[in-house]
Amino acid sequence: MRISYKQLKKLSVETTLGIVLGSVDDIVLDIDAQHIVQYEVRHSLLSSKLYTISREQVVSITKEKMVVEDAVVPNAEQERGLNQLWKDSRLTSQKSLQEKYGE
Repeated sequence: MRISYKQLKKLSVETTLGIVLGSVDDIVLDIDAQHIVQYEVRHSLLSSKLYTISREQVVSITKEKMVVEDAVVPNAEQERGLNQLWKDSRLTSQKSLQEKYGE
């Protein structure tokens, strides 16, 4: 299935438990591999709460919605370093992960 960026930005994003996080606001691309690395999800246009979701956290994408794992942490918490795992997920490429962890 293919989806345009315009369609992607309209998708509702929710967790596997059904908690609505908002909709896709933007994406981060790995230009070397030519694929999406992260999705930025905002609750509403007026909301300052922004979630950064790595592609590994995405469970499914349909034309109606995107379903992600339940353990998604807001950017503000990532910046404060409250959860190192999700802070690490903000790396922009698989190569960066390999360099960091030596894999």
